[in-house]
Amino acid sequence: MTTFSTPAIDKTDWQNEIVWVYEQLTRQIGQVLMNKDYERLTESINKMEELIMSSGNQESHSPKHSVPISEWMTLANGAKYAGVSYNTFSKFRLMGLKVSEIEGIKRVSRKEIDSFLESYSF
Repeated sequence: MTTFSTPAIDKTDWQNEIVWVYEQLTRQIGQVLMNKDYERLTESINKMEELIMSSGNQESHSPKHSVPISEWMTLANGAKYAGVSYNTFSKFRLMGLKVSEIEGIKRVSRKEIDSFLESYSF
């Protein structure tokens, strides 16, 4: 019986895990065709189906969705919303993420975070 040893990835990043399993599956298809190891292929397909079926449940537990979504957030909640550490979020500020500050109270707009992340998408 084949066992999967998932590489060291952030368990909250279920999409990377699905991609990893997909890559493993495609590699194994070639081996199955050569060796006729159908049991191994079936196990791979079952593992991928499990991950896909559970992905709907895990999406709501991802960092971006683990904070109450309001229009204006603290910097700590903004970092959680973006799914990054506070230090990384501070780097985003240096890269141009706009933050409002009134009498020492800093808040970041959900729309600003989304726009900033979109501007760095490729």
